Amino acid sequence: MSVLAETKPLVLIVDDQPTNVQVLAEILGDEVRVMFALDGEQCLERVAQHAFDLILLDISLPGIDGFEVCTRLKQSPATAGVPVIFVSSRSEESDEERGFALGAMDYVHKPFLPSIVKARVRTHLRLRQLLQELAVVANLDGLTRLPNRRALDERLNAERERALAQGTPWSLLVVDLDHFKQFNDRFGHAAGDEVLRLAAGCVRENITREDFAGRWGGEEFLVLTPQPLDGAAQLANRLCKAVAALKSPYGNIHCSIGVAQFSAGEPVHGLFARADNAVYEAKARGRNQVVTTSLAAAL
Repeated sequence: MSVLAETKPLVLIVDDQPTNVQVLAEILGDEVRVMFALDGEQCLERVAQHAFDLILLDISLPGIDGFEVCTRLKQSPATAGVPVIFVSSRSEESDEERGFALGAMDYVHKPFLPSIVKARVRTHLRLRQLLQELAVVANLDGLTRLPNRRALDERLNAERERALAQGTPWSLLVVDLDHFKQFNDRFGHAAGDEVLRLAAGCVRENITREDFAGRWGGEEFLVLTPQPLDGAAQLANRLCKAVAALKSPYGNIHCSIGVAQFSAGEPVHGLFARADNAVYEAKARGRNQVVTTSLAAAL
């Protein structure tokens, strides 16, 4: 399959009649990639294995009917955002009302009208794409194009849950630019914005794919790394040196970094407070350096 084909939306057709599956697949043609399921159980198996962009779901299925399948899809965070179009030969108003109440986006009635099927599938695929793009923008800091505080909050909580479930280590770096106010005071806020962009680019270039970095606010950045304290400290020292090596028309840029490793059961705000206190200690020691902290040291 070509790279272009792989970029096409993936649609799941769920119908217990293979002829209906074939007709819908032919109607959609080459615009999408198609998979099928012949009953509700198979549908749920498919969605657990693949990321679908849209589901065409027959109401009258053997075993688990379409209404129950839709209910389960909308209850799962992994599939709640996938648009569902119900397919039915029934035209009772109560069925449509129930379907919309369960979270379905639209209805397609049998026998199929190809132009209607295509139009509705295209519409909901486009809406999904726009919503996904909006979600990305909503989680980005407009100035630095790094993930914003909202995205960091979500990731912090997700990392905590993952660590509790899997028992794997992770650490938090709080990166604070030193004497940032001087850039705004001496050269204006446009200069301060440029310094922030330079620092953000430096953070982005000096972390790995496994790390997650974002702008917490003001001149402060966070880095989440799946490393214990020693490895996180090495990352912080590399980052601190990289920031100090930046070339800026407004003078030298330095940062102070506090590092803390997550301890099982610790709330996110406790972890952040320890790393943030380490930043203050780094500044008290003269700035442009890294300070690590353990939970034992904070008690």
